[in-house]
Amino acid sequence: MRRALGISIGLAALAMAAGAGGLRVAGPVVRLDPATFDFGVLAQGAIRRLEVKLSNEGTAPLQILKVDSDCGCTVPRLADSLLAPGESTVLKVSLSTRTFSGKISKHVFLQTNDPASPRAAVTLIAEVRVALTCRPTTVDFGAVARGTPAQETIRIKVARGETLALDSLAFPADLVTTETRAVVEGDSLVQEVRVRLRPDAPAGPIRATAHIYTNHPAGRDLSIQLKGQVIGAFQVAPVNFSFGQLRAGTARERSVTLTANGGPHRVLRAVCTDPRLAATVRTITEGATYEVVLTLPVDMPHGEVRAEVKIATDDPGQPEITLPVTGMVRRGRS
Repeated sequence: MRRALGISIGLAALAMAAGAGGLRVAGPVVRLDPATFDFGVLAQGAIRRLEVKLSNEGTAPLQILKVDSDCGCTVPRLADSLLAPGESTVLKVSLSTRTFSGKISKHVFLQTNDPASPRAAVTLIAEVRVALTCRPTTVDFGAVARGTPAQETIRIKVARGETLALDSLAFPADLVTTETRAVVEGDSLVQEVRVRLRPDAPAGPIRATAHIYTNHPAGRDLSIQLKGQVIGAFQVAPVNFSFGQLRAGTARERSVTLTANGGPHRVLRAVCTDPRLAATVRTITEGATYEVVLTLPVDMPHGEVRAEVKIATDDPGQPEITLPVTGMVRRGRS
């Protein structure tokens, strides 16, 4: 008799949990459809939107306590935060690919009162294809003796279906020569710019900005930095005076070393274009090694430091070496 009574009570409970859509689990139950969505291949910068059906398949009200995501690129919007048993709503999600490339996986999280799924998630998958890439954006020739060959190839690549043409190049003609060619790689078009250091490039540090102009909206003006050093009478290390960031009221020194190349040469003097900074020449080995020390004074006012140090030598082929000075003096502690 007791066994029969227990079966009857169990059947009654199951019947109470049954709704129009069939058997329901006791309590609130969250369901997301789809819980995972693959957008496939997207161009970088694309924005895609998705509607996710959010349902309560339980027997008690489902409460959405919080909706967030693991990335600012994903924005969720939810109209209803409380769903009765059997009720549904729409979770709207937008995904921006502006700052991504390659395969990505992003998530929208829903904090709920479902004990079995207190933190439900929607997973968004995509493969982001960059519309245009340019590498490298800095051409560093390193330290090379004058007349030594040195070159670098810049590759500008667009995604499948994109068109790319080079409108013009603006590179310093006294430093480099350029050569271009178009290459098809798989389903992508590549424009190559080969940059060669001229054998008669002037001795000294290389600091210049070049430009590549294209017909592609993502690369109308591509800036290329040229760096390095053509070794003439002297090799310089480092090739700038960088003070970095420092507090006002702090004195600081920076120095560069000049090493004579191919025979005895002398550093005669050094002057900074900002008279507040003192440049001093120290002889390490006469005719061979010199040190130029630049001193930033303790009373230097706050603000950006930007100047040049002009170093005079006794070599007719390299009578002056110009090095940049950079830094930032921040306000002192009050």
